[in-house]
Amino acid sequence: MSVDPEDDSCPTFFFDRSIGKAVPRALQAVRVHAVSHDDHYPAQRRVPDETWIAEQTELGHVLVTKDKGIQHRT
Repeated sequence: MSVDPEDDSCPTFFFDRSIGKAVPRALQAVRVHAVSHDDHYPAQRRVPDETWIAEQTELGHVLVTKDKGIQHRT
């Protein structure tokens, strides 16, 4: 799925801290819209789940996590 980075019709995938930076970087290398937690919140080590989920959902991003306990904390 290679996309035009200027094409707003393609989804942006937001990867939380549990995924790290390698997956979003690999996707960016093939021109998929992907952003890591650290890309979006570079100065903040810990952003509450409720905060980043609400903000990224509002932006229309597809959220990706491997944190199985997230549903119990939000």
